[in-house]
Amino acid sequence: MDSFEEYRDSARRSGVPKHAIDTALRLARPQIALSPTDEGAGVLVGRYGGLPSLPPDVAWDGAPDFVASVDCAALPGGALDIPLPRDGQLLFFSARRDPEGAAGGVVVVHVPAGTATAERIPEEGTPPARTRTPSTPGWPGACR
Repeated sequence: MDSFEEYRDSARRSGVPKHAIDTALRLARPQIALSPTDEGAGVLVGRYGGLPSLPPDVAWDGAPDFVASVDCAALPGGALDIPLPRDGQLLFFSARRDPEGAAGGVVVVHVPAGTATAERIPEEGTPPARTRTPSTPGWPGACR
């Protein structure tokens, strides 16, 4: 759906109660969808999996797992209702090994554009981050 009004109209036609529509619209947030794709299709905005490129002063021992990176300059400006950096990379980490989903297991790091970084390999003895699963055959990969 391109707008809240289209959603409201469609929901009404489907018989969704007004209070449910109002609640859904009150909780709705804008989003930017990123999806894995083959090379050459669309604007490259990030990647899933692999190893993170971090500044030397950022500690990382392989946990939480590196999940994805997003190039802030490649995102459409003003598409979200939250403030995002205009440039640099957002690096997403998550404690995916924790089946209980313990608090504090999610970290987002902003690396400003022009910051010196290096691909970081966890220290020997650290369990490797899971970057490939049967349900995601293209990982690690680019997202556009």
